[in-house]
Amino acid sequence: MLQPPVRLEDMKAPTHAEWDQIGRVVDDHLLETVSSLTPEEWLKPTDCDPWRVRDIVAHIVAWDHATINPGRFTRESVLGFRARKGHGGNRLDAQNQLQVDGLASVAPTELLARLRSLTPRFHKAKRRLAGLGRAIPYKENFSGTWVTFGYALTTILGRDHFMHHIDICKATGRTFEPNPEEVKIVHDAVREWAGKADADVRLELTGPAGGTFIRGPGTTTIAADAIEFCRVISGRHCDDLKIVGDEPSAQRWLAQRAVF
Repeated sequence: MLQPPVRLEDMKAPTHAEWDQIGRVVDDHLLETVSSLTPEEWLKPTDCDPWRVRDIVAHIVAWDHATINPGRFTRESVLGFRARKGHGGNRLDAQNQLQVDGLASVAPTELLARLRSLTPRFHKAKRRLAGLGRAIPYKENFSGTWVTFGYALTTILGRDHFMHHIDICKATGRTFEPNPEEVKIVHDAVREWAGKADADVRLELTGPAGGTFIRGPGTTTIAADAIEFCRVISGRHCDDLKIVGDEPSAQRWLAQRAVF
């Protein structure tokens, strides 16, 4: 049976507790894939140029470690701020690259071991800090918008691990099969994107995370695989996206990034 279209204006963001559960499931799925990587796959290039698969895993390990250790987070943030000019003025990009460079000599087997060890501690620290940070403002570097520190820890890091899992699967030729919790990430990102873009859109999204979503009159249709659509609104490239209607407006909406 066909499901009726979902009004994006009526959708609610997951709660703090729901994001905690989503993040745990996302990381269990990520660990499953990383644990199965072959030596050759660790060295595959990804869409996050110039990072290889091992660099993406190093990025996740570094942020898990920084979340657990406030002193480490502060030091790396300061270093990222100082190095921002080499990354277009973006402090976060600079911090990310410094973290990856700092783990460049760590073997893939050790990165995997660290990821396994840090993941449960990361979620424990994240749950505690996010609760305290729900009222603390934080300027998110990717889109330049203000969010709360709690949002950064739960929503942004959950989406980040989700999207980087997809990057790894793309790089290694694997099919990414989203579980029900990961489907929630897709739908929430679509909701947030449409609101930020003020889009008058009908989204026809296919695949396991798909559905029909409408905002406003929905006079312009954008059709794509749901996972690929998330890649587009995260700043990645997709060739299989179709627009029917006001294409200039659709392209303007698609230029509005959801945070991943």
